[in-house]
Formats: sequence, C-alpha cells, structure tokens
Amino acid sequence: MSDRIAFNFYVSYWTTGKELDDADRLAFYDALLKKQFTGQDTDLTGMARFAYLSQQYSIDRQVKGWEDKTKKSLTPTQHPTEPPIEDPSIPPTEPPTYPDNDSVMTNEPPYQHPTEPPYQQEQEKGKEKGKEKEKGQEELEGELDMFSPLAQKLAEQYLKQNKTI
Repeated sequence: MSDRIAFNFYVSYWTTGKELDDADRLAFYDALLKKQFTGQDTDLTGMARFAYLSQQYSIDRQVKGWEDKTKKSLTPTQHPTEPPIEDPSIPPTEPPTYPDNDSVMTNEPPYQHPTEPPYQQEQEKGKEKGKEKEKGQEELEGELDMFSPLAQKLAEQYLKQNKTI
C-alpha cells in the first residue's frame, strides 16, 4: 500500500467514464485508481484504453505533482547500485560494474565555488561592461571616417552625450 491517501477526481474523468459501457468504465476507473495510488500502469484494450489515453496527461501530472511535493515515489524503483534483475538461465558474460558513489556521470567540469564575495563579483562585472562599452565606442569612432562631415558631426555629438551613461 502506498502513502498516498487521496487525489482529486477531475470532472473530466467522470465525463469520460460516462461515455463507456459498464465493463470499460470499470476498467478505466480501476486503471485510474491503480495509477494514482500505486504508480503502476494497467494494460487496457478497446474503449477503456482510448478513455485512459485521453486523460493520461492529467493523471500523470497528478502523480508527478504528488511525488514532487512529498519527495516520495509511488512506483517501486531499483536502487541504482543494485544489479538489474536478469534471467538466471542465461550466464553472465562479464561481471557487472557499478559507478562509485563519489563519481558524477557527466562531461561537465566540477563546480568551483567563487573565490570572491558576491558584491565584488558584481563590481568586476561592472568593470568588464565598462571596458566593452569603451571598446565599442572606439570602434564606432574609427568608423566615422567613412561618413560625410555632417554625419561625423552628428555622431560625435551623440557619442559625447552618451559617454556619461
């Protein structure tokens, strides 16, 4: 039995179930309840399957929401360090290997904590932005040579006004 004691029975479940005959409606409702309380899917056929598929998004979102909120899982999962259950009649070809608990399976470099307090980091970012802005203005000033004298004069006035920003 799971730790879940209740769930919201949406009106869409009821209106969908009303369209089914008694046997299909029972199968639909049983599959719905089984998923909500145990996390297990049911193999349905015919109209019961069609009805379940039409509501599957809502059903799955409810289950996931409950699992995320409670930090518990409805579906039984194997522990990642346990070997998978295999057919005992087939001999293993290689011994199983398991990752260390300390290792992280990713190609990303390990996270390095900042060496400076956050306010100093923000100050450094501000200095870098200022340097980028100066560099951009120098590039623009170098490009003014290709414009007409009137355009150069207007651009220089614009740059003088915006250097204080």
